[in-house]
Amino acid sequence: MELKEATVQFVNDVCVGKTNLTPDAYHNKLLYLRVYIGDDTPMDNISNQDIIDFQKYFKNRNTKRRGSTIVSGHISPFTIRNALITIRYFLRWCHEKSITNDNFMSVINIPKLPKPEPKAVRKDTVLALLELAATTGFLWCRPRNIAIIYLLRDTGGRLGALALMDVDNLDLQTGRIYTKTKGDNSITLRLTDTTVQAIKNWLPVRNSLHPLDHKLLTNRQRVGLAPQGIYRAIYTLTERGEIVGRSNPHAFRHAFARDLLRNGADLSTVSQLMGHSSIQTTADYYARWADDELQISHNKFSPVNDLPLINPQI
Repeated sequence: MELKEATVQFVNDVCVGKTNLTPDAYHNKLLYLRVYIGDDTPMDNISNQDIIDFQKYFKNRNTKRRGSTIVSGHISPFTIRNALITIRYFLRWCHEKSITNDNFMSVINIPKLPKPEPKAVRKDTVLALLELAATTGFLWCRPRNIAIIYLLRDTGGRLGALALMDVDNLDLQTGRIYTKTKGDNSITLRLTDTTVQAIKNWLPVRNSLHPLDHKLLTNRQRVGLAPQGIYRAIYTLTERGEIVGRSNPHAFRHAFARDLLRNGADLSTVSQLMGHSSIQTTADYYARWADDELQISHNKFSPVNDLPLINPQI
């Protein structure tokens, strides 16, 4: 069996019953291995040394994908770790199914993640994106792109959750939308009045396009935007406005969590709003502060602020 065929069978086998974007995520992670080894390479011809060489190449490559474009830059440690975990799962599955006789477990090295740096989008960047969304692009997509930006800022939702939002599961009266998130888990995304109004501005335009499905966010083909389409909408605005600084959709998720915490929300509340399975995930990846932010918080919240200055008697 060749490598590409094995990956297809693997995804079909382990993703039985999945209705979300997990199969695509698995295929995308396995694509790193397929491109390096070659789709038509027989599984029996892949050696331990091939896997060792692949990991060295993967960890040190100097290009990465941004949207549909290949750009210079190293792949993030988080992406490397997640991809290698999936590749290890795939190779173990191949061994268990007797597709290959080799057990590659001893040569796959899953790196530990460094403590992540803050990756939040700034408020001025959000405002710049909103202004661009209101004035650039086709007239029909302007209210849609504005709604996307408010949804990202207001909910902290993952791209997959936004892509799966359905108008039938939208409750604008109470400010809620029910959708699916990572792991095919249900999640309630909560909406403030501003975001509700942005969605109301988009809905008549959406309906006038006679969409072919019930997805809230649609494209020019009148079908629901895939996660990559949502990413591309933000990336296009960033390019047109020559915006400097983080503006990718996941940076909105980081900002959502950090701003909630900064505004006084407790860690448990933030964890539930973000759909995390563990409060530890929220603490490890989102409750991270730069040095200058820690200094500001210390000056603001230090218990010494409640004490008078007592000078020594001389």
